[in-house]
Amino acid sequence: MFDTAPQFQCPACQAWGPVVPETTDCTACKAPFPRTEGILDLRADRSRDTLLDLDSYDADHGVGQASRRIATTYARLLQGAGVARAAHVLEIGAGSGNLTLGLAQEPYFESILSTDISAGFLKRLIGRLSDTGAGNVSLALVDGNSLPFHPGGFDAVIGHSILHHIARFEDTLAQCHKLVRPGGACVFGEPILDIHAFASLLAQNILLAAEMSGHVFGKKERQVLTAVAGRSAIKHGNLMGDRDALAQVEDKFQFSIDRMAELGRSLGFSEVTCLNRGTKMPLGLRAMDMLRRVCGQMKLDPGFLTPFDGFAEALSTTYGTPLGLSDRVQFGFFVFRK
Repeated sequence: MFDTAPQFQCPACQAWGPVVPETTDCTACKAPFPRTEGILDLRADRSRDTLLDLDSYDADHGVGQASRRIATTYARLLQGAGVARAAHVLEIGAGSGNLTLGLAQEPYFESILSTDISAGFLKRLIGRLSDTGAGNVSLALVDGNSLPFHPGGFDAVIGHSILHHIARFEDTLAQCHKLVRPGGACVFGEPILDIHAFASLLAQNILLAAEMSGHVFGKKERQVLTAVAGRSAIKHGNLMGDRDALAQVEDKFQFSIDRMAELGRSLGFSEVTCLNRGTKMPLGLRAMDMLRRVCGQMKLDPGFLTPFDGFAEALSTTYGTPLGLSDRVQFGFFVFRK
């Protein structure tokens, strides 16, 4: 394990310097490090920012409500990957601190460098961290597409619901492989295409059945069903298409378990696993639950779906039982071991 602080390159002279809160100038060329709103700014393009709505994000995503539980999951997965001690951890895409707040309270994580592309999010995170009294978290503005840190400087690199926002996440993972020390690991919690695809299938079947029977949906009901029906195909198309065209798309991808495992191995990770297990729930019921959740997000009463419960049951019988998908969930944790 490394006990020295992780290092980044000085933008002025390219010398390496430690990433610690009290560092304000380059020890080699004495140039002041760039800062935005008082936060160390390591973005190559400082005009870039998040597409997320800062005002509504925390409430929409329940930020802070399960931070400790989520952090405990990351600790358990890293320990299972053989990382006995997380002395130096890099968090990508910290946002306003949904994971960070838990990391700061989890003894397993000794020193955390939390990064995000948005100064607004990190300013909000500073306030939250000050309320906890945590002293083991440093912050820096960093673009997840470009991680300017010294190779091998971290025991672990982690991110919660971040890779699907990054247009060229493959490049980010390649950089993570370089940044983590031998024997370290990277863990990312991400939406899983394998299960989302069945929610799309269920929505398609409901729309088709309604068309054949003459059932009439309200405008908002049809909008929700149409959006979910096409979502997985769109996310898969984003993976296969022009990544530059996704610059203004926030939620770009859903990830196939097998494809991510193949990618990780091609980048040099020795082992790639995915924790994608939940409570026992028939596949169709889980797909219907996903539809109902979207309705809730859209402030729409999901009761209009009740007449179509039989389609969910058929989905369980046709696919769920034969494929052993009764305990799979729509969000999983990819563990890349080096």
